[in-house]
Amino acid sequence: GSKDEGDWLLGPLRDLKPEIDTFAPMEPIGLSYLHGDPETPVPVLSDQAVIDDLPQPAIDAFVEKAGPGAQTALLMAELRQMGGAFGRSDAGHGALDLIDGGFVAFAGGMPVDAAVAAAIERDSRELMQAMGEYGHGRSYSNFAERAVDAREFYPEETYRQLRAIRERVDPDGLLRANHEIA
Repeated sequence: GSKDEGDWLLGPLRDLKPEIDTFAPMEPIGLSYLHGDPETPVPVLSDQAVIDDLPQPAIDAFVEKAGPGAQTALLMAELRQMGGAFGRSDAGHGALDLIDGGFVAFAGGMPVDAAVAAAIERDSRELMQAMGEYGHGRSYSNFAERAVDAREFYPEETYRQLRAIRERVDPDGLLRANHEIA
């Protein structure tokens, strides 16, 4: 739509006086900067979980662990909405043809020293545990930065098929991946 239509749609959100407002017309390259990630690599420790739904108790748990007033070492805590293409299966989508959850919870921090690293590990794990009852035990492989059993990414039948392929194609385990199909 037009800029005027966009301004009208965003009006109620802007009335809340957000600290950051990145809604604006932009060239496609601008999309890569919207999240505000550093442009150069930085060390981060993180954790994640796929969440099915966000009832009020889930939101309360998230805010308690990572919101204003929370004593946390986390630099960021996010709930990213899934659905759309993430939630649709279609021919050619590959082994993981959809993400079967409504949201991905993600939290991380910069481990500037060993004490902060330990605090980040603790706080991110506690946040994901608090959110865990609102999911179904799945993980999102793109955000899984620590060792995760690859069975957490795939439906049971898909994982069984991947194991059969692995046994047939690479029985000696020469091919390596971030999250091994054991």
